[in-house]
Amino acid sequence: MTILTAVLSLLLPITFLGLLVGGGVYLFKNKGKIDFDLNTVYAAYLYLMIFISILTLGIGSVFAIKSTFTNFWGIEFSYRQNPVSSEPIYIDGEVKEVEEEYAYEADIEKRDLIRGITMVAISIPFLLLHCYAAKDLAKKKGTVSSIYKIYVTASLILFSIVSIISLPVGVYETLQFFLLEQPESVWDKIVPGEAVATAFTFVPVWVYYFLSFRKLQK
Repeated sequence: MTILTAVLSLLLPITFLGLLVGGGVYLFKNKGKIDFDLNTVYAAYLYLMIFISILTLGIGSVFAIKSTFTNFWGIEFSYRQNPVSSEPIYIDGEVKEVEEEYAYEADIEKRDLIRGITMVAISIPFLLLHCYAAKDLAKKKGTVSSIYKIYVTASLILFSIVSIISLPVGVYETLQFFLLEQPESVWDKIVPGEAVATAFTFVPVWVYYFLSFRKLQK
């Protein structure tokens, strides 16, 4: 999960900073007074859980899709070999170099498939439950809440960054994988499965939030 890990590690401090700035602006506009509206707190909870459920669903889908790719283009499309042993090479009684042996982790594609299916199966009921509750709350209030606008904007930013990174990387690595000869070094080999699976999963999510954001502008 290199791409997602890198993006999330970058966005988490930015999100925390944004919450601090937003909280400061809120307190300034309300002259330091905090009004706990239960509907607002409930909406914040619902959209946070929807966001986490979608993110979990997406990560699980990446695991499952990356694993499935091995059925079509081999395990080398999605996974890299890891060192399993080292054999020293002696010349005149001295160690001149170390020859490492590499192998794929046993059943790594099966474990990723099980992990992915589990995350998808668990996140879907959570997502549906909180989406239903959010729609019910919106009907009662009769307006689009500011929490929903923040949720759509934040989701659009996150998933657009994930998509704009994973899509070109996935296309580039896939073309290299099929059109160019793979280098001999294990660490230099092209392994496009993760980037392709990430793009395949999150680009449609980005499109959905892009269209949702456009609706808010009307």
